[in-house]
Amino acid sequence: MVLSLLNPNSHLSRARVKWLAFLNALELCVATPHVTSWWRTEQHNREVGGLPNSKHLTGDAIDVVWQDAQPDPGALLRMCARYELRLVREGDHEHFQFEVP
Repeated sequence: MVLSLLNPNSHLSRARVKWLAFLNALELCVATPHVTSWWRTEQHNREVGGLPNSKHLTGDAIDVVWQDAQPDPGALLRMCARYELRLVREGDHEHFQFEVP
């Protein structure tokens, strides 16, 4: 993974840049996110009960909890549309994933 993150042309590195932009926008405009999961190995994905085709395996998904107040649902959905993300509300966290890699 480290080599992939150091290579600016790798998929994982490009995904990281997009996630950082999204998280920064969330914090500025919506609410303060805390990422609890991002890229996973296949073994870790199995250990946490992830789906076999989880986008966490490619770095195209993150799980977030909110540090302070919950975000306004409308603002959150608008932000997801702006970044081409799908939001899945899991109950104890939010799951975001890129729909277009």
